[in-house]
Amino acid sequence: YSANGDKSVLAWFNADTSTLYIGGYGKIIAGDSLAYAFYDGPNIERITGFDMVDTSHVTNMERMFWQCGYNSKTFTLDLGDHFDTSNVTRMYQMFNRCGQDSIDFPLDLGDHFDTSNVTTMYSMFMYCGQNSKVFTLNLGKKFNTSKVKNMAEMFYYCGENSEVMTLDLGDQFDTSNVTDMNKMLQGCGRSS
Repeated sequence: YSANGDKSVLAWFNADTSTLYIGGYGKIIAGDSLAYAFYDGPNIERITGFDMVDTSHVTNMERMFWQCGYNSKTFTLDLGDHFDTSNVTRMYQMFNRCGQDSIDFPLDLGDHFDTSNVTTMYSMFMYCGQNSKVFTLNLGKKFNTSKVKNMAEMFYYCGENSEVMTLDLGDQFDTSNVTDMNKMLQGCGRSS
């Protein structure tokens, strides 16, 4: 994605530090979809540069971080203070298997993770941080689920093998329109 459309935006992976860098000149304006953007990056330990990405126009984040860092022993995902999801409607499997085998997996959704327009969260955090010793998932103040219809397997085996698993749903976790909660919390924090 490039604001100028001239391929000036680059992303590169440093094998020595297992870090994926997002870089470019100016702001990166994302289109309507970031589906599969960081899909299947099993050895990534960290992603930097989210502060350069304008996500305010994105409507689809389906499988965006699916299996990202799942083989890494220490995977960190910090979306920062500018990761705007206010127009997103699809978060299907967004963090599925993200940091699955990481012993230490901090997941920080940031201050602008707004889900007020999302309708599907199917398997959103499935197996997320499954083997982390301590796994905390704080959905924050803007995790509004009032339009969500599908939450099936949303936290399926999330933090399953964690000695300490903390799940904070926030104060806007509204399930009044949900029609499918099949296996929503199955195995979540089971060993905690």
